[in-house]
Amino acid sequence: RRFDFQNPSRMDRNVEMFMTIEKTLVQNNCLSRPNIYLNSDIEPKLLSKLKDIIKRHQ
Repeated sequence: RRFDFQNPSRMDRNVEMFMTIEKTLVQNNCLSRPNIYLNSDIEPKLLSKLKDIIKRHQ
């Protein structure tokens, strides 16, 4: 089946379906999230940016 991301109503349903699939995979331990550790030597400004990037990609 083709995924139509041009049509807004279908795109919403497709994104919802993918999110449900991801949630189910995580619940069944078929997909795991990596643990990310940041070194304390990183300057605070960069550390803040990195934390924001990590949060966005969870």
